[in-house]
Amino acid sequence: MGEIMISDLPSPLIVVNFRMPKFNEENGRTRFARATQRSRHPVPSLEEEPDWIMRSIPCAPAGTVVIPNIMCWRGGTEKRSNSAWITMGVGYTPLWFRVGRSENTLPHNRYESLSDRTRKFCRPIVALPK
Repeated sequence: MGEIMISDLPSPLIVVNFRMPKFNEENGRTRFARATQRSRHPVPSLEEEPDWIMRSIPCAPAGTVVIPNIMCWRGGTEKRSNSAWITMGVGYTPLWFRVGRSENTLPHNRYESLSDRTRKFCRPIVALPK
């Protein structure tokens, strides 16, 4: 005890999920285990998972926006329908948070065409000129 863990800090990422079809138990929705973001216990295996987590599937009409706490435990469910599972997710991070996989993703020629203000925001992700 006494150690600070990543779960003790605010999340550096906010995700917004736009769900196109309604979500229910039949179409394979994500389970969100509420209030687990500060847990110091390991994530349980499927065999050990409590029933309340297995049933923690949000049910809502099509077009619902879900803003989950990404630090909470979550997992998929079995898809038991023939309907398409369509969702769009957008992630937002502060400028100080560096995600390694984002580096060098903006082509330099595209970067050069941006306004000065936009270049300032995109500097961490621009690729080196060829």
